[in-house]
Amino acid sequence: MKKAEIILSVCGIAALVMNIFLIPGAGLLTVLTLMTLSVYYFYSGYVIYFSNKLRIFFGKESNQNLNLLQKAATFASGIGLSLVLVGIVFKIQFWSGAKLQLNIGLLLLLLVFIVGLFNYIKTKSDFFISIINRIVLWGGIGLLFALTSDADLVQFKYRNHPALRDAILQALEHPNQSYLWDNVQKERDKMYEEKE
Repeated sequence: MKKAEIILSVCGIAALVMNIFLIPGAGLLTVLTLMTLSVYYFYSGYVIYFSNKLRIFFGKESNQNLNLLQKAATFASGIGLSLVLVGIVFKIQFWSGAKLQLNIGLLLLLLVFIVGLFNYIKTKSDFFISIINRIVLWGGIGLLFALTSDADLVQFKYRNHPALRDAILQALEHPNQSYLWDNVQKERDKMYEEKE
């Protein structure tokens, strides 16, 4: 892993923990770090896959000697990791679309994991180890979020704030009712006023 990727990953995991424990500013930090990491994975997979066509912009790449399978695995893992990270952000923020993004991203990562593991066993190449490490870290966290229902996440996250918890649960049951989301915002404002 590159230094920037490690820093963003550590900050992203810390932001998730802070978000779950309702530390002020954690929502913004979660969105910023995980979305930045998502963009990083998406474009790094794209650049490696199409490195021969993009050499003009990036100079000579060490990725020119990758075979087609390695380039395809990098491209697919970049898209899969990006989708999983966006899905995690959507899930922790209770935005719609989280389930679809997590499911597609996890399915893609599972395919890359199987191909990568098979090729590592066959060739003992270190190339697939770095991909597998990323998949295990973010795929594992994504799987945890995918298996956790919205109701369970709300129950845990807002366990000390029953009025807000109930308002969110009611709004999640009827997502098209805007007055319920207005009620969620009122309860959230009350929660932050109590903390001050």
